[in-house]
Amino acid sequence: MFPWFSCTCLTVVEYLLMFRMGDLTFKVPDRAKYPSMNLSYAAGRAGGTMTGVLSAANERAVELFLDHK
Repeated sequence: MFPWFSCTCLTVVEYLLMFRMGDLTFKVPDRAKYPSMNLSYAAGRAGGTMTGVLSAANERAVELFLDHK
C-alpha cells in the first residue's frame, strides 16, 4: 500500500502520528555514568564483526548475571 513504509512494528497511522510529537532533543551521553559506551564506540571504529562480537559478549554476560553466576 505504501512502498516507503517498511516498519512492521507500527501501523501506518502510528507511523504518521510520530511526526506530530514535535522535536526530539539529543544530549551528549555521560560517559562517566555509562562507561561501556566507550567500548561500544571502539568496537564500531574497529569495524568488521566487532560490534557483533560485543553484542554476543553482552548477551552471555546478561545470561550469567540472570543465572546468579
